[in-house]
Amino acid sequence: EFKRPLSARGQQYAAHMRHWFYAHDYPLQSALVSAAKHTAETYGSLQLKIATLFLRTLYLAPAATLLTTLKKAAVSSVLMIGHNFGISDLAKRLRKDRSETQKSKPFTWRDLGSYSTDIGIARTYLGRSHLG
Repeated sequence: EFKRPLSARGQQYAAHMRHWFYAHDYPLQSALVSAAKHTAETYGSLQLKIATLFLRTLYLAPAATLLTTLKKAAVSSVLMIGHNFGISDLAKRLRKDRSETQKSKPFTWRDLGSYSTDIGIARTYLGRSHLG
């Protein structure tokens, strides 16, 4: 699985993501990407020019590991590309207590500062999980 290439469907999803990021001028400063082949290829398809770390520790990582990694980010906006179920679990946990109006906005330090200790504080704009 770690060496599996990105599928044709994943390539299509990545192209849609690339167009979305550029159309919305999304303010990403860095990326944390699982070192698995298909997630690295997903990131490459986005054609972003930001600081990037490819991390083996993100491969099939649970939400707690992903959050710990996000806490170490030294910038205010991060794209994370990882794998289910960890990345979707993290997104659900972070969104759980947000109001309906907040759910359409990116997370910021201010938004996450009051979350419980098991959620902690993360500087992130949550990216899409595993794409095919």
